[in-house]
Amino acid sequence: MGGIIFNIAGSSLAGKVDEARRQMLKAERQINQICTYLGKLKTLATRYRGCLDGVYGVYKNHMDMFARIVYDEGRTDWYEYTASEQLSLENLALIVGILYGMCKTNLVIESEGEDSINQVNTDEARRQVDTANAFLRERGLSNEGF
Repeated sequence: MGGIIFNIAGSSLAGKVDEARRQMLKAERQINQICTYLGKLKTLATRYRGCLDGVYGVYKNHMDMFARIVYDEGRTDWYEYTASEQLSLENLALIVGILYGMCKTNLVIESEGEDSINQVNTDEARRQVDTANAFLRERGLSNEGF
């Protein structure tokens, strides 16, 4: 009789151990997926932030120049600007558009399922970085390495 009880108890305990192992392996897979996702997001966010900071630096330089022209010198008439100043103002307007595009880009695409992991929006972020870098290079405003 005792052997039957131990056999039933052992079988029940083995089933619980198997279930606990399955749950542990599932949790391990989920943790690994999340770690991979966070690693990709960190890499992308670091590169994106570097580019954003670089474009903002160019923007800030242009804004500072125009603040001096408008506030210190009192020149607000387009025709009073030199060709170089007009080009800088044009660049400033285009930089604002680039910054706007970069700021509205979501780096994360939210998943639809409750159990699925968000996706890193690598393609759109790279497109924004490439656009910004190309513009800065073409206009001679680039600090390579963004």
